[in-house]
Amino acid sequence: MNPKKDLVKHNINFLEYPLWFQDDRFAIKQEGTFTWKDMDGYVFRSGYKVPVKTDAIFLLYFLLQSQRKDYVTEIVTTRYQVIKECKLSLDSKWYERLTESLNRWLRVDVAFSGKFYDGKEFQHKAFHIIDSWEIEKNTNNLRVAFSPEFLKMMKGKGFFKDVNFNEFKALRTPLSIRLYEILSKSFHHRDTWPINATLLANKIPMREKYPAHIIPKIRAALKTINKKTASTFEMEVTREGKGQAVIIFKKFSDSKPQPQDEHLDKHRDIDQGVDQNTGQNTDNSGDKDLEIVGHIIPNNPELNKLVTTLPWERQTQKVF
Repeated sequence: MNPKKDLVKHNINFLEYPLWFQDDRFAIKQEGTFTWKDMDGYVFRSGYKVPVKTDAIFLLYFLLQSQRKDYVTEIVTTRYQVIKECKLSLDSKWYERLTESLNRWLRVDVAFSGKFYDGKEFQHKAFHIIDSWEIEKNTNNLRVAFSPEFLKMMKGKGFFKDVNFNEFKALRTPLSIRLYEILSKSFHHRDTWPINATLLANKIPMREKYPAHIIPKIRAALKTINKKTASTFEMEVTREGKGQAVIIFKKFSDSKPQPQDEHLDKHRDIDQGVDQNTGQNTDNSGDKDLEIVGHIIPNNPELNKLVTTLPWERQTQKVF
């Protein structure tokens, strides 16, 4: 199996700035006209329902199909094929959700000013993500037409990052996928990336506004990334005054096996991020802020003796 065939060449601007929103409860409340702006001049607008994790997976799938055919504007497939390759259940719920997703992307447009890609500066530029979609009655063929301007950005000059489609869909939780996008973009020619916790929450964006609420959720999402992808990250937190914290991410070489394909809806509702067995959201974590997401300390008598020589706050850590 060639792992490169599942790599999607992704414009880093769309990894940095959101095309979809990880907070599903927020997205449900925003049905209708919605605008999200970044201070750098990026503007996201939706005229229908805001895209969420499910929609991000479908969009990446269609981008992968376009890329495999030298960036054709129109993709011809079937809903059966899309659902099957996205590892979802082949039932009417997901057929309907796919058409719902296409309607969401049809009504999304993006605008920006300044330099966004290709080194060319614009006073203003705006475009849709997809221009049209249809299902033929006799053949059941699904046709999806991308916006030429959107595809131009995905294949043009500038800075890009390969995103593994299998890893992307394996992550399951919305926050872990969005964090995966940002980390994919942020580790370009470096293995350490510090960022203010509040700034990171704004980039995602998250509903949480304070480090005490942001950090546990970021830590839980990072654990999911370490478990479900070939990448390994660690995370440290340093305090910088009242209500301020810096998260320092460290990346290690990708050496783990690729995640195995599995049905995305087997254990978790794909939109809600809820464990279907317990009904609980598992993004939360009660770990302490100064822990590093990394290697668990084994229960070894000699090691335990060494640990007792450490300062008390270090002795209580569960991971190093």
